Amino acid sequence: MVARAEPRPRVGRARLTIALRAALACAAALAGAIAAPSAPARAQVAAGLGVTTDYRVRGVSYTERRPAITASLSDDFANGVYAGATMVVEDPPGGNMRLLGHQEYLGYARRMDDGLTWDVGLDNQRYEGYGPAPVRLKYTEAYAGLSGRNLSARLYYSPNYNGSNHNIAYFETNAVLRPADKWRVTGHAGIFQPLNAWPFVKRRPRYDGRIELIRTLGRAEVSLGWAGATPPVGPPKRSEGGVILGASVYF
Repeated sequence: MVARAEPRPRVGRARLTIALRAALACAAALAGAIAAPSAPARAQVAAGLGVTTDYRVRGVSYTERRPAITASLSDDFANGVYAGATMVVEDPPGGNMRLLGHQEYLGYARRMDDGLTWDVGLDNQRYEGYGPAPVRLKYTEAYAGLSGRNLSARLYYSPNYNGSNHNIAYFETNAVLRPADKWRVTGHAGIFQPLNAWPFVKRRPRYDGRIELIRTLGRAEVSLGWAGATPPVGPPKRSEGGVILGASVYF
């Protein structure tokens, strides 16, 4: 996919202990959030901890269908500017826990008179997956989108997708249904399209999809979903559809 990455230092026992403590803290916070009644929001700053059985980016697994822990921080400012960051810790087979990657974003959103909201922004993603030949993902992209109460759409463009002069476009649509109080059903569909010729890569679109059932429990959420992508990326197992379980707690 790209040139071989430089070797990364292994994480020692101290960092493994920290990661395990983070997982236990996440579980304890989740239990506390379920027991506690939800409180009205008093600020736009939000922090979250989560666990998932498979961490995917646009339908492609970067953890070989193994668990991951996420930590996120975001802020929505009164002037329409918003920003956030997410860190992902992985548990590779036969090794110590380590940092899988991170994402940062910065954008501006404005609500129009008809109730729709448009936004523009930038995001940056860096990941290195599991396995003897890990899939590496690194790029910065600009985006513009339009959203309503139940539907949203965004168009992304990156001039440096996994290397110089790798230009791509990505279009996604997202939908949400609320069949009952504290229940949501979400759906996602995306199209990834290389815009110029890459060595050893066919210039053809890739499609990804995701559907999730989400239950809110106080400040926490639990989810059951499915995600996948086609045509395959790297080893077929990475993009083959699969069931994903997750839990998150927000502060």
